Amino acid sequence: MNRRRTLLFSLTLLALLAFPGCFGRFAMTGAVQKFNLELTTDQWGRELTFVGLYIIPVYPIATFGDLFVVNSIEFWNGENPMTGESAITLAGPAAAPSS
Repeated sequence: MNRRRTLLFSLTLLALLAFPGCFGRFAMTGAVQKFNLELTTDQWGRELTFVGLYIIPVYPIATFGDLFVVNSIEFWNGENPMTGESAITLAGPAAAPSS
């Protein structure tokens, strides 16, 4: 039990250090969405494509890859590896677009 608790603590600490509050562009998920939008102009065709890509599971894998890989690389390097754009940065704790 103690060994299991230590392992869980170590993995949690590693995750907190490896993935620190990075919010990126979600380029991989955006690429899947772009594919879905360009596939057909029919709203029912898009919905069926979305459901199919979610069941297969293309959307969940893309989101997971963005969340744990691409966005983390973007956070640490300052550049998104898929788009080449600079990382999203905020000027303050709750910076919102000015209107």
